[in-house]
Amino acid sequence: QSPGGFLEAIRGRQFPESSLWGSVVSQLSDTVGLGDSPIHGHKHAKRVGLFAEMLAHEYGADPLFAVVAAYCHDTGRIDDAKDPEHGKRSWQRCAEVIAHRFPAVPPEVMRVAIEEHPMGKTSGVPLIAALWDADRIDLMRFGPELDSRFFSDPRALTLASILDGANFWGTYSRSEE
Repeated sequence: QSPGGFLEAIRGRQFPESSLWGSVVSQLSDTVGLGDSPIHGHKHAKRVGLFAEMLAHEYGADPLFAVVAAYCHDTGRIDDAKDPEHGKRSWQRCAEVIAHRFPAVPPEVMRVAIEEHPMGKTSGVPLIAALWDADRIDLMRFGPELDSRFFSDPRALTLASILDGANFWGTYSRSEE
């Protein structure tokens, strides 16, 4: 789906699925599970996958790689609260299967995207920025104001504003139940 198509659907309060999510799940779920955490489990990864796919289109990153990163980014979590090392554990869990099943993925870029996503940094590398910004957009499910200093690209804040205006978290989250 094109970025404009995603945004049109969201503005119309029709929340699209990631066109790549199912394929990524089928490639990874037999080896790397998402868990059932209500905060960092399957639902969060799926939303981050949708946002990362949209942002990858905007930023010039490969949308498939962005969705792979979204799937993997929290797989190493052992605590839903403070868990500063979960990025490293997530990369360790996913590195081999990504290399095997997605050999065109640039390994160092993917490593940085997954391993360093909890560090609060920004990046000018499109794939890294797409994951980090997508993950931060999903913080809006808790209702806080987003801090623009933690976003790599202002287009992510535009997407967050559109999602918020369309009551994405109230509507989409209920439809996932």
